[in-house]
Amino acid sequence: HLGARFAVESAGFGPAGFAATPESVRLLTSVGVDASHHRSRVLTAAMVTDADVVLCAERQHVMAVVANFGGRFDRTFTLPEYAAGAGATAARSSGMAYLHSVVPEVDDPAGRSPSTWTRVWSDLSGWCAAASARLAGAS
Repeated sequence: HLGARFAVESAGFGPAGFAATPESVRLLTSVGVDASHHRSRVLTAAMVTDADVVLCAERQHVMAVVANFGGRFDRTFTLPEYAAGAGATAARSSGMAYLHSVVPEVDDPAGRSPSTWTRVWSDLSGWCAAASARLAGAS
């Protein structure tokens, strides 16, 4: 819905070349997205450097992006944190404080029940909508 004003990429810390989980493909198909050909990519420092904002699933991912890929702490967030309007908070005063904070994270549904996948999908949908609105307001 944001048009050509934004480029969104997906990458992670695991090995490259893996297909999306069947659950992910099923949920994306339900909203008209064909992820059947998606393959995982490994995050690189160039991706992080080129990004205006880096959104992660977990606090430890945020810290890994900052520590290992030159990411800026003020531009790297968990998705739910960013969607909620994150900025400078006490939890962001240091990496250790952040890791042990209650900053919200994405619950990983891998290996869990279909109802967990549905709940996480609903959470992700809301967070992505809020993050998109925030990005649209920043442009």
